[in-house]
Formats: sequence, structure tokens, C-alpha cells
Amino acid sequence: MATQNTAMDNAALIKEVNEAHKHKKYSVGYHAQTVVAVIVTLIMLFPLYWMIATSFKSAEEVQLVIPTLFPHEFHPENYLNVLQKANFMKYYWNTIVMTAGILLLQVGTGVLAAYGFAVGRFKGRNALFYVVLAVGVVVLNAPRAIRSWA
Repeated sequence: MATQNTAMDNAALIKEVNEAHKHKKYSVGYHAQTVVAVIVTLIMLFPLYWMIATSFKSAEEVQLVIPTLFPHEFHPENYLNVLQKANFMKYYWNTIVMTAGILLLQVGTGVLAAYGFAVGRFKGRNALFYVVLAVGVVVLNAPRAIRSWA
């Protein structure tokens, strides 16, 4: 028969767990892992910061030979200029159409391929699966990587 815990029992249990956790010693490796994780996170977020900070710079400041980390002058009107001078809605609509088309084609072919690999039993199925996986991971990203190295 199960015992029924009261609110007092739950509070005592929570206090006991908190006390046990308070005295836990963390290893140097744990702290090193945390520091590395924070550094990697900052490195990965830096391009997003750079994009946003650059969007508020003047055209002259963007073209400086030695870039600045923070905008010297804050130019929020850059966003209004983009919306007024460029045909933003046309570009936005093109993006929506392209994204929706690519999404539908990729999901459709992915579902068909997944069904074929899950249900179909044929010779070389595992080898073909690894080829499809490798092509999706390596080949589609290879031109981008080659362009960035050149």
C-alpha cells in the first residue's frame, strides 16, 4: 500500500535535497567545462552581434579598414532607408515562396526516402542509407566550404 506524503514531508524532503546539493563539491573539470562552454557560446553568438551592431553604423563606419566593435554613432534610420529604398515586400515574398517550396520538396522527398528505408527490404539497403546520409552531410556543404577557403 502506497503511503501518502503530506506537505510537511515534501518540504522536509526538499530541504534535505537542497542541503545535500549545497555541500556538493564540483571538480576542476566541471568548472573548466563550464568556462569552455561559455567561451564557445560567446564565439558562436559574436556573428549575430556583429550583424546587429553593423546595421546601426553609418556607411562610412562600415567601410573603415579597421572595423569598430561598437557603432560610434547610432543610426536606427538605416532600417527605414532599407524599407523605403528597396522593394522590401517583393524580396520578402520571394523569400517566403522559395522557403516554402524548398521545405515542401525536402520534406516530401525525405518522407518518401524514410518510408523506403523503414519498410523496404532490399539488398544493399544499409549501404545505400549511408550513401544518402553522407551525400546529405558532406556533398551539399562541400561547395560552400570550398568557396570559403578560396
